[in-house]
Formats: sequence, structure tokens, C-alpha cells
Amino acid sequence: MKKRSEPSFPAALEKAFFDAESMRHEREWYEQESITGEIIDHRFSECRFDHVTMPQSMESCGYADCLFVHCDFSNCHMKESAFRRCAFADCRMIGTDLEDSYFEDVRFDHCGCRYANFNASRWKRGAILSSDCSECAFSSCTFSDMELSEDLFEQAEFQSCRLSGMDFSSCSISGMLVSAEDLKGIIVNPEQAIALAGLLGIQVKQD
Repeated sequence: MKKRSEPSFPAALEKAFFDAESMRHEREWYEQESITGEIIDHRFSECRFDHVTMPQSMESCGYADCLFVHCDFSNCHMKESAFRRCAFADCRMIGTDLEDSYFEDVRFDHCGCRYANFNASRWKRGAILSSDCSECAFSSCTFSDMELSEDLFEQAEFQSCRLSGMDFSSCSISGMLVSAEDLKGIIVNPEQAIALAGLLGIQVKQD
């Protein structure tokens, strides 16, 4: 697995209030703020967001070297967005719509992503760590060099996804929806293997 790059930005960022009129946002620090309105096709570079509530619509935006800490993205429409070298820490992302988005060197750490929509998204050197992705939609996604650790993927949907090389062994995957043909190369623990065997038409006899 290739090493994932972390966000890189100056140690001292200038605190700012979000300016919806500007399409480009560089080296700014947003804190304790609620962003409103419709944010479409904006570009964010080397920015930090602390305890920020995001607007309901932020579609087709681009993010590079950005850090989000304790932010609320609940039910935010962010489809067709691109994230490069970004990190989400302790963020609330319930029902967030990130369909058809791109994630390269992106880390989700202790995030609540229940019901989020990641369908048709593309992941490269991504990490999902200690996060709740129960009932999330990951159908038709492509994954490369992923790191998963102690996540909840209960009843999450992974239809039409190649899961080869992805290690779910430390995660909870009860009720995960996945096609038998996409299980080739998946890494699971013995208990999970028994649960997934039914998708392959295998009956496991237990004493």
C-alpha cells in the first residue's frame, strides 16, 4: 500500500469569515461559523475548518490540503466534488450526499457518516478510521490503496464494487450488501467469512 499524504498548510493561518462572493479561498481558517446559501464550484486550498456548520448545498467544489475538525455536514449536498490531501476529524456527516466525488489522500477519522451517499465515487489512498458508515451507499465505487480500521459498515451497500485488497477484518459488516462477484480478494476475519459464505452459496455446518 502506498503511503497516504496528509494535508499541508502553514502553521499560522489567518482567521477569516467565509465570503460567499469569492470563488477561491486560500490559506484561511474558519472557526465557530455557520455557512449559509448555495456554494457551487468554489475552490478551497490550504484551509482549516473548526466547528463549522456547512450549508445545504456545496456541489462541484474542489478542496486541496484542507482540514475539517468537528464540522457538521449533515444532509449537505456535495456531489461531484474533489478532495485531495484532506482530513475529516470528528465530523458529523449524517445523510451527506457525496455521489460521484473524487477522494485522493483523504482521511475520515471518528466521523459519523450514517446514511451518507458515496455512490460512484473514486477513492485513491483513502482511509476510514473508527467511523460510523452504517447504511451508507458505496455502490459503483472504485477503491485503490484503502485503509479501514474499526469502522461500522453495518447494512452499508457495496454493490458493483471491486473490494479486492480491502481489509474489513477489524470492522463491523453485519448486513453489508455486496455482490458475490465483488468479494474476490476481500480481507475479513473468520467470523465475517462465515457470514459472507452465504453469498457464495456455501453452507457452513457448525457443531
